[in-house]
Amino acid sequence: MDRDQPRVLLIDDDMGSRQTMRLVLNAAGWAVTESTTTSEAVAMARLSQPEVIVLDLGFTEENGHTVLVDLKSTDDTRWIPVVVL
Repeated sequence: MDRDQPRVLLIDDDMGSRQTMRLVLNAAGWAVTESTTTSEAVAMARLSQPEVIVLDLGFTEENGHTVLVDLKSTDDTRWIPVVVL
């Protein structure tokens, strides 16, 4: 991953959606990190410190709203913009 590329964290449990978004974002010059579970999402956001997070609230077996609340209540991730799908 090129350090000069803007970073995005993609949080979605649907493989097809992730693949499509990854292709579009990579083509636009973004370095994409992916999380497929809500349990790892906040830890990955803290670790990767992306410029933006793309979050699918419609997780099949978990609650995406909980991730959003966790992201916005944590000092390390509160200021990272989140695009909600």
